Amino acid sequence: MLRFNSSWRFTAPGPIPQEVANEFSRIIGKIAAQGPRQSILEHFKGFFAGAAGLTSSWSSNASWAESDLETYMNEAASNAPLFIEAFYDACEVLRRAHPDYAVPDLAFINRVLANNNAGCQIHPPDLVVQNASSVIEVNVEPPSLDQQAQDLIQQSLKQSELLLAEGRDRQAVQEVLWLLETVSTAFQG
Repeated sequence: MLRFNSSWRFTAPGPIPQEVANEFSRIIGKIAAQGPRQSILEHFKGFFAGAAGLTSSWSSNASWAESDLETYMNEAASNAPLFIEAFYDACEVLRRAHPDYAVPDLAFINRVLANNNAGCQIHPPDLVVQNASSVIEVNVEPPSLDQQAQDLIQQSLKQSELLLAEGRDRQAVQEVLWLLETVSTAFQG
């Protein structure tokens, strides 16, 4: 399991580039050619189903396992960190369980990510986002009472001008009278 911003597990910072997903899919196909195809596909299927928040069950044959894996990969692709983590973790677990299988190493995975502009690199145990712009919260102060009053006056004057332009003179005068009454009431004494 890689370490990264824990909120990304629930709110995706962005999707994985399609080229990365395609390349990882081709790599899985090459890995699966080294042993019992369905078993290896099921192995990867479990990791990608977890990344997508789904549950994986054993497929009836290798063809269905491949189809199901593709579905889970497509679902997981909406969240780049979880997608990368699923592939990396699946490779590491498979490497430990079957040292005789050729499985991509960390340098190869990082090269695929870099060549396809994924914006991430794996530096175990961390997934490092490159060129990430941090979100800075800006507290917006509400407009002052003075500013609110000025806005209201300007809005009323514009409304009056619009009414005059439309030939609704009486309503335009009423709008200005309302404004004068409001101002004089607000500033009594």
